[in-house]
Amino acid sequence: FNLDGSIITAKYDLIIIDENSIEVWDWKTENVKLEYIKVKDRIQTIVYMFLAKEVIPKVLKMDINVKDINMRYYQP
Repeated sequence: FNLDGSIITAKYDLIIIDENSIEVWDWKTENVKLEYIKVKDRIQTIVYMFLAKEVIPKVLKMDINVKDINMRYYQP
């Protein structure tokens, strides 16, 4: 994504898209159990959500509300 001349990229672990929602999944492999409150404010989460809202709907020609884009974390 080109944001005023700065290129922003992300490599998602999994994206689930249906007609009314987008779910972004991120696998967390740290050895310490992560708390949601800590990962939700990471720059990675912010960039993933931003790009999901800005890029995915344009590429797929869909109209989606930001409240219907969610980030999920999986830590095995």
